[in-house]
Amino acid sequence: MASSNQEIIQVIFEAAAEEDWETIKSLVHDDIQVFEADSLPYAGVFKGPDQFIELIQQVFSTWEDVEHTINHVVASGEHVVMLANMAGRAKKTGRTFSVPMAEVWRLKDGKVAEIRPFYFDTKVMHDAHFGNNNS
Repeated sequence: MASSNQEIIQVIFEAAAEEDWETIKSLVHDDIQVFEADSLPYAGVFKGPDQFIELIQQVFSTWEDVEHTINHVVASGEHVVMLANMAGRAKKTGRTFSVPMAEVWRLKDGKVAEIRPFYFDTKVMHDAHFGNNNS
């Protein structure tokens, strides 16, 4: 089992890719909150393990060929910050996107309690999904 905060997050990424929902539930707090940007197809605040899993499923049903490349990780205390790039193709339109992003994960008692992704440009993702031509 994962021992550091960074390892916990890595296990969650691996479990999500394999749709191992039980592992994910074991690594997140009952009161987990995930905050997604209002301009994304899966906008909003997701609360609790079940909604977190629903969010992951929505992401996978919105995009295909998703690549989440982690470029750098900084961990301090209860926080882990990942500098990454997310790329993929919108299932709805076939349009591709690629955006730099940062994710701030907060852990409490060895479990993920909060996730806040910050995308450099959500318009690129919005336009890929909804097919806007002015991107």
